[in-house]
Amino acid sequence: MSDSVVKLCSNCRSELKFLKRENIQLGKHGFILGDLAHLLTGAQDLEFWVCPNCRKLEFYVPEGTHMPEELD
Repeated sequence: MSDSVVKLCSNCRSELKFLKRENIQLGKHGFILGDLAHLLTGAQDLEFWVCPNCRKLEFYVPEGTHMPEELD
C-alpha cells in the first residue's frame, strides 16, 4: 500500500482511505476470440482509494511498479 504520502480527494480535498489492491484484467471480450484477448494482454496491478466524504473512487499504480519510460 502506498501510504508514504497522504492522498487527497481530487473532488472535495478530503483524505482518501485505502480500499484494496487488485490485479485488473486488461483486454476485452471479442466475438471471434472470446476471452483469449484477456490472456494475451495481461493484467495491471492497481490500488483502490475511496473518499469517505463524497465516495469518489481513485486508482493509483502501486509504488515500486515499473513505469513505461515515457512516464518517468
